[in-house]
Amino acid sequence: MKKLISLILCALTIMTLSLTAFATPAPVDKSGETMSPAGSNKPSAEVQSTCAHSWGYVRTVYNGYVWRSNSTCALEVCHKLRCNICNIATKDEFEYMDPASHSGSVYAASCSGTVQTWHCTCSRCGGHFTKTITCPGGPHTPGYCKVLPV
Repeated sequence: MKKLISLILCALTIMTLSLTAFATPAPVDKSGETMSPAGSNKPSAEVQSTCAHSWGYVRTVYNGYVWRSNSTCALEVCHKLRCNICNIATKDEFEYMDPASHSGSVYAASCSGTVQTWHCTCSRCGGHFTKTITCPGGPHTPGYCKVLPV
């Protein structure tokens, strides 16, 4: 009788240990926190495919000025959103504010004899842009301009 009870206790111990070893892990967000999607422990892909998503604000990130065209840059604002239903799905919405003309320093220049082409780096966005102006020293022989900025 003692052997039978010992066998049953061993079997119960092994079953208890195997339940925790083979359990499905709870979903984890990007910051490493364990999440409970709508009170269940379903894998995130399954929850996302069946969720109607109702987006809620999480935070706003200001990414600084970014290049938008050869003449302008703008302040990029990213609004981080998370689904209020499944609490797993996220999305980013971008907005561009305060458009401004590029301004910065010339790193290379050339002259055709009548028109100068300046290659510049914008001090706001770090992007490269070109600018053309009438040569103040022209007309002259191309390649021999004495009034280039660089």
